[in-house]
Amino acid sequence: MTMLNAPLVSVIIPTFNAESHLDSCLQALAAQDYPSALLELIVVDDGSTDQTLTIAKRFGAKVLKSGHRHIERSKSIGLAAATGELILLIDSDITLIGEDWLSRAVRIMQTNPDIAGLQTVYWAYRKSDSLYNRYCELTGVNDPFIYQLGRRGILGPHEKSWLQPELIVQTEPDYWLAKFNPAKLPTLGSQGYLTRRQLLLDNTSWQPYFFHLDQAEELVEAGHDKFALYRRPVHHDYVNSLVGFYRKLARNLILFLRYQKLRRYTYGLNRFEFWWTTLLMVSLVYPIGQAWQGYRRQPDLAWWLHPWFCLTVPILYTFIVIGWRLGLWPKSPKLSP
Repeated sequence: MTMLNAPLVSVIIPTFNAESHLDSCLQALAAQDYPSALLELIVVDDGSTDQTLTIAKRFGAKVLKSGHRHIERSKSIGLAAATGELILLIDSDITLIGEDWLSRAVRIMQTNPDIAGLQTVYWAYRKSDSLYNRYCELTGVNDPFIYQLGRRGILGPHEKSWLQPELIVQTEPDYWLAKFNPAKLPTLGSQGYLTRRQLLLDNTSWQPYFFHLDQAEELVEAGHDKFALYRRPVHHDYVNSLVGFYRKLARNLILFLRYQKLRRYTYGLNRFEFWWTTLLMVSLVYPIGQAWQGYRRQPDLAWWLHPWFCLTVPILYTFIVIGWRLGLWPKSPKLSP
């Protein structure tokens, strides 16, 4: 690919009071060696009361309003407004690492027209990050349940091969080419995900909500089952405190319960796997072994959060589900036009 035939890339960034992250996110995009004229920055804001909109406008982003307090609704609004051949989905707390991150990713998509999407598979590990953020970077998850299921789409910095090597059909210097099936589909579609706009419009249920996990499953079921697993990292400044970690898990589960009738992606999980995974987590023996193995490979005290989270997160989820059944959490709001 030469810059003469490089495609327009629409970057969709949902925001809500994101002033602490958005500047770094947009600075990294502005520093890319990809032609700025071929970048369409779309910030979809959900009613921020801080400096989010000021920052977005300073970088020349097209600012759209959502107001639905739902990140997947914001992504849908962004997709409807996008005009690029390719779509890059990132959150405001994502920073691309390296000035050539995007140009290399686009080149992979352009030289492999049968690839449905490209997903970064590493979060940059920084010792200066909070203990809780380093836990996410080391394990590749923000939920220990996903770690135990083996469905995660992010690897730890010590992991040099894909979790399901039988799905890899080609190995290149910057990426693995994987051929997925719905039964073994990892968590794809966000935090550094490049895909083709027309594929999304034609093959996914992207309105009124763009559930990023669901769209990957819909693409695979439609026969678009090849994905590039990109080994160039992004930095994910996800969480800085224990309370923040639990709050985000609670928010995500409540959103899932609220919209579960619209959802498709189930992690390929049956009832036995669910209870067996839960039992392994709360037993502590298995999580302690995982923490020890991880610590030996990448020494960091953040590993020892793993047994604690494996014990406490199922308890948190139990209380949330009980509260949901008792009607303690608000139901789905009606969408405004």
